[in-house]
Amino acid sequence: MLKLYIAIERRSWGALPYPPYEGESLWVEALGDDLYRIDNTPVYVLDLSFGDVVRASRDALTSQLIFQGVEKRSGHSTFRVIPNENMERSADQLIQLLKSAWGCRTEVDPRGITALDVPSVDRDSANAIRGIIEGGVDEGVWSREIGCDSMPR
Repeated sequence: MLKLYIAIERRSWGALPYPPYEGESLWVEALGDDLYRIDNTPVYVLDLSFGDVVRASRDALTSQLIFQGVEKRSGHSTFRVIPNENMERSADQLIQLLKSAWGCRTEVDPRGITALDVPSVDRDSANAIRGIIEGGVDEGVWSREIGCDSMPR
């Protein structure tokens, strides 16, 4: 496995300075011909998901692997949630439901942002997953950001 660096534009999300970094490093698998498969869920990067195939090149000075663009979408989706104060238990229960019912995976940053990887699903499952995520927003359990929504509508 290799690390791929992706620069990030800062944006706002509630009271948090977001993202707290200028870039994010993701694990990737080398496929050859400067192509790499993303092997973890992006916590901050927009428009990228687990399993996407990307093009990258090495920086001449640092030898760091630098993101160039997406070549092929995996069909996975990425959502981020931040549990609201005193709602961590409810958030954990909803996340466990997403994991057990649809095989969602998570990455959690030190500030409590949970990135949800949603595998490719059918339309009924997509509607149910969106309902859980949006229901959590409506009920005050968390705030959310859509990183990359590839689910059918």
